[in-house]
Amino acid sequence: MVLYGVTTNTSIKDLFLSGIIPGLLLGGAFMVTSYIFAKREGHPVDERFEVTRLASASVRALAPLLIPTVRQTSVVMMIIAGSAVLGQFLANEQIPQRIASGLGQQTPPVASVLLTVCSATNLKIEQVIGYGKWFILSMFVTLMIVAFTPWTALALR
Repeated sequence: MVLYGVTTNTSIKDLFLSGIIPGLLLGGAFMVTSYIFAKREGHPVDERFEVTRLASASVRALAPLLIPTVRQTSVVMMIIAGSAVLGQFLANEQIPQRIASGLGQQTPPVASVLLTVCSATNLKIEQVIGYGKWFILSMFVTLMIVAFTPWTALALR
């Protein structure tokens, strides 16, 4: 959102505020999808959910969770500075338009996250894709909700 806001001269604050409700909807959709698989496959429950335990764990996790965010933010700001200069150059020279008119904007799928998950869990790609399609469906349903009820993205602005 930062890159988009800087490139298009859009309020970054408004962009982030617009993403809160869709983000919560998407998180909820992922939780429901995970819950359905956990119930259907009989995954064990270590402890019952309690809001008080969640609150205390969130407070304890706040500082450790901020460390990578702060570090990554500084890297992102450096990328933004460089991309602003590069973006201005590309726009002035009309390089994207030239590439689009000659390459047809086709990019091959890479699936780097899928391969990372498979290597980390020692699962086959076919096993992971079986679950992935349901999460993609969750994302699609959330997208349709946000697209056809614009107030979900505009309510907090």
